[in-house]
Amino acid sequence: MDAFVAAAIGFVAAALLAMVNSWLSGREQVEAGVRDRRIASYPAVWERTAVVSKWPRTDAGPAELLRLHEDLRQWYYAGGGLYLSSHARAKYEHLQVVLDAVLSSDEIETTYALVRDAASYFRTGLTDDLETRERRSLLVTLERRKADRGAKRKADARLRSLGIDPRAAWSGTGRGPVHAVTPAEQELRLDGTTPTG
Repeated sequence: MDAFVAAAIGFVAAALLAMVNSWLSGREQVEAGVRDRRIASYPAVWERTAVVSKWPRTDAGPAELLRLHEDLRQWYYAGGGLYLSSHARAKYEHLQVVLDAVLSSDEIETTYALVRDAASYFRTGLTDDLETRERRSLLVTLERRKADRGAKRKADARLRSLGIDPRAAWSGTGRGPVHAVTPAEQELRLDGTTPTG
């Protein structure tokens, strides 16, 4: 009888272990697929944010910032947004809120740094998703969390300097007027060409 109980316990344990291994393997495959899609889609948006680079500073004005604002939306809804982690998506939304506020302002020259820093904050989210800057370890994760808290404080300060309540902006309720999308804009690609051009 004891041998039968031991065999049953061994069978159940083996079955549970097989289920856990199968689940972990499936999850690993999904994560690898998401990472591959991120690697395919992130470079285009990374490159597009160069319009507000820190080194060297560009001469981006309202037209270029509006184009960036719209190109980011196009990239997001063309599929790039599907692969953003919630952490990187919050940084994407921050950049869009800052762009919206700056475009509503008459002080483009003084707000360039705000957009530049918001774009850098978003790019950091992209590199975090891909883990291209450093490998994950417990120490690195703890250090990154500390750095993220500091970066979030700076992001909140950027929003406050533009007259935006950070709590409303992060919750999605602090957005400005909605821009109507024209059929031509729906056809735009991230590089500014149309599918037929």
